[in-house]
Amino acid sequence: MVDKEDWIKVKGDHEPVKTIEEHQQIVARLAKNKLIPRKCRVGTLPLTGLLYCAKYGRRMQFKRRENENGTVWTTMCVYTYPDGTKCHQPGRKLDDTFYKALNYHIVKLNEETLAMVDETNEQQRELSELLSVKEKELVQTEQAMERLFELYEDGTITKQRFSERMAGHEKNKAAIEQEIEECRLTLSNMGNDVTVEIVQQRIDEFKELWQRASSPSEQNRAYRLLIEKIVYDREDNGLRLEVLYK
Repeated sequence: MVDKEDWIKVKGDHEPVKTIEEHQQIVARLAKNKLIPRKCRVGTLPLTGLLYCAKYGRRMQFKRRENENGTVWTTMCVYTYPDGTKCHQPGRKLDDTFYKALNYHIVKLNEETLAMVDETNEQQRELSELLSVKEKELVQTEQAMERLFELYEDGTITKQRFSERMAGHEKNKAAIEQEIEECRLTLSNMGNDVTVEIVQQRIDEFKELWQRASSPSEQNRAYRLLIEKIVYDREDNGLRLEVLYK
């Protein structure tokens, strides 16, 4: 390896691959990018992290192109199946028409679910009441088993009678405990109590955030207030969007 001080440096006659002006522009852009976090350079779109393909459940990607009217974004699925074929999900231009339709769908669907909120909460209340009843039944059954022991120890009932009655109590206790476990599990899966007021408040907050949003990042934050994910499926007869709410 030749030491740096022994290098031979000469000016070549080859044509430069870039002009001095172009070089300065590249250096300036690199310097600017060093000051901007990578996530910010990539940018957040309104649907970043929310749009999923219905074909295989993979997250949709976004492609940018420029035309005479400015920047155009398109969503597409780039998943490749194990056999090497690519997902045949058709893409879609994310224009104002798309977002207006999506927002109408979001708000309209939530308004339709408002009537179901009370019914869901009523089911939770009924389940909570049933749980309370079953817990009391369990206590009563355990008390009956204790009294039966006392009767047997006092010689009031025979061993055979004791065994028969105890077997019935134990069977009843196991059934009650199973019902209690099922009630608790169902209540846990149903989550916290949601009122019509809470749902309406979230819708109003979404509308306000969307109207005030001055950047794609703020629009994305508005969507995330309500939405867990959006399933995208485009067929010959149109586009279907399934919105899954938080």
